[in-house]
Amino acid sequence: MKRSLATAALLTAWVVTAAAGLVPAQATPAPASSSGDAFYTPPAGYESAAPGTILKSRETQASLFSLVPQRAQAWQLLYRTTDQLGNPEATVSTVLLPAGATPDPKRPLVSYQYATDSADPDCAPSRTITAGNPITTIAGQAEILLVNALLVKGYAVSIPDYEGPNAAFGATRQAGQAVLDGIRAAEGFTPLGLGGKQTPVGMFGYSGGAVATNGAAEAQPAYAPELTIRGSAAGGSLGNDFPGVITNFNGGPFASLAASAIAGLSEAYPAITDVLLQYANDKGKKAIESLKHMCVTEAALNFLFANIDTFTTVPLAQLLALPEVKQVIADDSPGQHTPAAPMYLYHGVFDEVLPIKGVDSMVQNFCANGATITYNRDLLAEHGIALLTGVGGALSWLDDRLDGQAPNPGCHTSTVLSDIFQPGTAEAFGSRLIYANFLSLLGLPVGPAGLYGPPANATS
Repeated sequence: MKRSLATAALLTAWVVTAAAGLVPAQATPAPASSSGDAFYTPPAGYESAAPGTILKSRETQASLFSLVPQRAQAWQLLYRTTDQLGNPEATVSTVLLPAGATPDPKRPLVSYQYATDSADPDCAPSRTITAGNPITTIAGQAEILLVNALLVKGYAVSIPDYEGPNAAFGATRQAGQAVLDGIRAAEGFTPLGLGGKQTPVGMFGYSGGAVATNGAAEAQPAYAPELTIRGSAAGGSLGNDFPGVITNFNGGPFASLAASAIAGLSEAYPAITDVLLQYANDKGKKAIESLKHMCVTEAALNFLFANIDTFTTVPLAQLLALPEVKQVIADDSPGQHTPAAPMYLYHGVFDEVLPIKGVDSMVQNFCANGATITYNRDLLAEHGIALLTGVGGALSWLDDRLDGQAPNPGCHTSTVLSDIFQPGTAEAFGSRLIYANFLSLLGLPVGPAGLYGPPANATS
């Protein structure tokens, strides 16, 4: 089945790839943004601050497809977090409140993870959510549609730049920690008026955003046990079948994801650069550098059907068999720690980007270790279709968790004809997605007005 380049760019996913051994802990360099914005540079001595500490803040203006200003309250927070190897670093989150919202310690917070899928720092959500961005950032711009569906319900929203200041695309642990520290920062940001550690929190993401969401769910019990995580919803996830995923990408329409992950992981694991350059030919070296300046759409166009074997001096299979590559795969692969909070996972049985086999295995491992999971396998969906058909059930499930309803205990795996028939799908597309973005397009306040009652504090 053919896929347009636009679909390939918008519905991309994450993958870990060739790497090298770990390096001793040291403070991660925190350069200014390549766009020259000094806001992204942390103050001297930030390393000694606790994870989640706000280092800087400023008001910002979110926009719909980089054109229409959003009438919702928005700020950007520079906060201290922790990188893949345990070193201090600083990253940015964009936090939003519905239009007309006032402080409410009972207001839920949803951390929404964009599918950034790029090794370019200028493709981070905090940059693509504002006005005036080029068409190459269209994939990131589109995710504001789901953010609006959260705002119209009355939720506060945190959107973290979870790849960090150097765009370490593919670094699962770093991504999860950045999500959790973004939640900490949001809870401590006075203008949001949340309830601190008692704030009911949900997490949500699809594809690349699911990787960060699941990473946060895995990391939370040990890294941020004080947070009140009511549940996480994720679709189109990366499972624990790395060899199958990388082989699936190579030479296909999503080959850019493998190439971008190589570039991103060279930032997460400094020793990778030397190892990659040892096996990369001149073409490969140039590709790694160029990918650090491309968002997902541009990378998809430039590396369509690319074969890694043409960028290296040895075949992909030989690279994957290197001991140092196996070490990083083992260190970075999802599914190693059991989430404590309930999870809602959904995946297309015929997902051509991230095959379902690895997700099935990851869920089985989680369930064997006592996780609470609702897992829907969609028979009629591939990656793009599942994005659309699964969002309703995910939003409805999150609503119930944030409303204080307990999920069914244990694990429940269902193979369904289509997730489009899940409870909440009609509301998600009608009175949530369409309604919220109709308000946004017309320049009207985006918040819980009309169908959702008074705009100040309603959340149900």
